[in-house]
Amino acid sequence: MSWEPRLGGLTAHITDRSGVASQCTYTSDFYQRSFFLPANATFDLVIVPAIPKFQNWNVTVKCDNGTTTNTSEFF
Repeated sequence: MSWEPRLGGLTAHITDRSGVASQCTYTSDFYQRSFFLPANATFDLVIVPAIPKFQNWNVTVKCDNGTTTNTSEFF
């Protein structure tokens, strides 16, 4: 997962490296969203509006193929 700040929020670039398409859930302190992640592809999740907390934005992405990613981004 990589991050791109943008006017009014963030874009999370979520990439599958498992080779298996899956249904995933993005969960952060203030936001939750489900999305489909194709095998070996990247899904761009636009988070709007994202209010800067000026601290770590803790995120978990959990997919039904058994993969989970925990990360944080200062925002």
